[in-house]
Amino acid sequence: MKSSEIFTTYDKNVHLFGIISTLIIILTFVAVPLGIQIAFGVSIDVQKMLLTLLAALAVFGPIAVCEFVSYAPIIGAGGQYLGFITGNMMNMKVPAAKNAQKICNIDAGTPEADAVATIAIGVSSIVTTVILFIGMLLIGQIAPFLQKPVFKPAFDNIMPAIFAPLAIPAIVKSFKIASAPVILAIAGTVIFGYAAVSANQSYLLPVALVLSVLWAYFLYKRGAIK
Repeated sequence: MKSSEIFTTYDKNVHLFGIISTLIIILTFVAVPLGIQIAFGVSIDVQKMLLTLLAALAVFGPIAVCEFVSYAPIIGAGGQYLGFITGNMMNMKVPAAKNAQKICNIDAGTPEADAVATIAIGVSSIVTTVILFIGMLLIGQIAPFLQKPVFKPAFDNIMPAIFAPLAIPAIVKSFKIASAPVILAIAGTVIFGYAAVSANQSYLLPVALVLSVLWAYFLYKRGAIK
């Protein structure tokens, strides 16, 4: 069987199981409040519920769309399904996928990279669940230790510690292409402040992606890259 045929079958199975899993998760989310309503006879104000949903969609809807478009080229369909079902995409799932692709020396956007990203996100989800379960059992013992002031600087810089090791090799490898979005990010942080940029990173990410593509196309047309 040819490689293209193998990955065509793989993609079909990914979408099949992804859709089924997503529907199961949605039904599970709905079953909890619905079960409480039925068991305790709690009435629901449909109008207030819809207004609350619309307010949440207005805030998180654009962020969800931006994240979906931004992550798709990196982690593929399988990673998208699994990552959005288990959550914590920015902090855990995307870095795990990128690191796995780097270890395997595979470029993002290829069928092989999609398969590796899906496996990495799956393993990350299992490890996270196990750690959370152990933490739940031991929270009473470890909470006082983690709340010591000496650990505060570490917890305040978790995001830079995660993404810097992933970003630097990519920047060094393709410095010409990375220069434009990196300069934009630095300029935006200096002008608007870290807090403002961090709060709107989900909106800024697709802007940086589009800028990277346009800049790469410009460099390609100029003959600066091949």
